Amino acid sequence: MSREPIGTAAGPAADCTRETGVQLQLPAYRETWAEIDLDAIAHNVRCARLQTGEGVQVMAVVKANAYGHGALPVARASLAAGASWLGVATLDEALQLRQAGIAAPVLVLGYVDPRWAAVAVRHQVTLSVVSVEHAQALSATGEPVCVHLKLDTGMGRLGVRTDQELTAICQILQSSRVQLTGAFTHFAQADAADKSHARRQLQQARVWFAALQARSGQRLTCHSANSAAIFRLPESHLDMVRLGISLYGVAPADDVPNAGLRQALRLYTRVAMVKRVPAGTEIGYGSTFVTTQTTVVATLPIGYADGLPRVLSNRGYVQIRGQRCPILGRVCMDQVMVDVSGVPGIQVGERVTVYDETSLPELSELAGTIPYELLCAVSPRVPRLYLQAGDVVASSPPVWG
Repeated sequence: MSREPIGTAAGPAADCTRETGVQLQLPAYRETWAEIDLDAIAHNVRCARLQTGEGVQVMAVVKANAYGHGALPVARASLAAGASWLGVATLDEALQLRQAGIAAPVLVLGYVDPRWAAVAVRHQVTLSVVSVEHAQALSATGEPVCVHLKLDTGMGRLGVRTDQELTAICQILQSSRVQLTGAFTHFAQADAADKSHARRQLQQARVWFAALQARSGQRLTCHSANSAAIFRLPESHLDMVRLGISLYGVAPADDVPNAGLRQALRLYTRVAMVKRVPAGTEIGYGSTFVTTQTTVVATLPIGYADGLPRVLSNRGYVQIRGQRCPILGRVCMDQVMVDVSGVPGIQVGERVTVYDETSLPELSELAGTIPYELLCAVSPRVPRLYLQAGDVVASSPPVWG
C-alpha cells in the first residue's frame, strides 16, 4: 500500500526503514512504534488448523485489544485465514468488533452483567453463564440471549463446580428464553510438562458435556483447548479450540512445540541522543547506576508508559545492529538510557529493536513475568503499523497529514 510521505525535514514524522528495505511511514509523530505482521497472524491460524483437522473450529482470541496487537486487524486476518469464532473478555470488546462490521460469531469469555443481555441479543453476541445465580438473572431478563456454559473443572475461577449446580442451571435454562448453544472449560496446567491435571479436567468436562447434550436435546459446541492444549493435548480439541497466545506466534511455555509459529509483533524505537560520559557518572532517577568507565550512553524515547516495564531497570536490554545494549538506571515514564559503547559510530536516529522473537521471551523472564503481559502492556500511544507482504496496509492511529 503506497502512501504519500508525511512530515518534512523540519518535522518529526520520518520513515522507518526495516532491515528488509521496506519503507514504512509512521502514523503519528513518534519515534517509537510497533509493527504487526498480519501474514504471521494468518500463518498461526493455519498452524492451529493443521493440528486440529478440518472438523474442529478455531476461535481466535482477540481480547485485550488482541493482546496489544489491535483487535480489528487481527480479527479480520484470523477470519480470512480460517478462524470461525472470535473470543473476547468483555461485552465492550465484542461491540467494537460488531461496530467495525465484523459479523462472525463472538463469545464473551468473561462475566457480563445480565442487565446488558438485550444489548448482547441486539448485536448477536454469545455470553458465558458462569454460575447458578448468573443463569437465574439472565433468565429473568426474558431475553433470548445465546450462551455457553462455563464449567470449572479445576481452574478455580469462573464456572459451575458440581453436578448439583449443573442440574440447577439446566432446569433454569429449560424454562427460560435463554438459548444454551455451547459449553466450555479452561485448563489451569495445559502448559505443564505433566499433563495429569489437564487430563483430569478434560475427563470431568467430558462427563458434564455429555450430560448437557442429553438434557438440552441439541448439538452443543463444546470446547476446552487453549494454545498449549492445541499443540500438546490433541484429545482436548473437541468441537472447537481457542487460539490465544499462539495466535500471536508466542509459545505458551518453553517446552511447548510451536509448530512453526511466527511472532507477529515487533517493538521499535530510535536513538534520540548520544553522549560519552566518564567513569563515576550517575544515570537516571535515584542514581541507581553509576558508570565504572568511560561509557557511550544513548537516550531512547520509550518508557514504561509505552510498555517497557520499569522492572527491567538495570537488567533489561535493547538491540542495535544486532548488539545487546544494557539498560542503564531506571526506566522512566517516557525515556530510557542504554549502554551503546559496543556500537561504534552510533548516530541519533538509528533504529532500536525493543521486542522481537528473540528478546521478548528473555525480557519477560528478566521481568519476572510472561510474554502475554509485555505484549498487552504496549500502550495505545504507541503507533501500530500493520504489514502484509511487507507493505503497510493499515495503521493505528491513521497516518497524519
